[in-house]
Amino acid sequence: MRPVLILLLLAACGGTPPGVKPVPAGHSRADGIVTMASTGTIYNPVSADWREAEARASRQCRGWGHPGGSRFSGWQEACRVYDLHGRCTGATTTRFYSCTDG
Repeated sequence: MRPVLILLLLAACGGTPPGVKPVPAGHSRADGIVTMASTGTIYNPVSADWREAEARASRQCRGWGHPGGSRFSGWQEACRVYDLHGRCTGATTTRFYSCTDG
């Protein structure tokens, strides 16, 4: 019984860590801008799946009637949590996708 419990606990820990999948962080239909954000910590060094974020932004652009989908327009990083020594331990990365061609 005990080995089964240990295996179940290990399987539960093997899922996708939080903050790995970028989520919508605000859009501007008028400007044709889609923003996706992901949070991370120094204790969770897994990088975000930005390909999925780009696909999601492209779907949003097509939903607004832009035929070309989206293109990457830049990013912003902001530290949200500092430790007692002033080091950044939790940050949010926001990427911007443009629906327009120009």
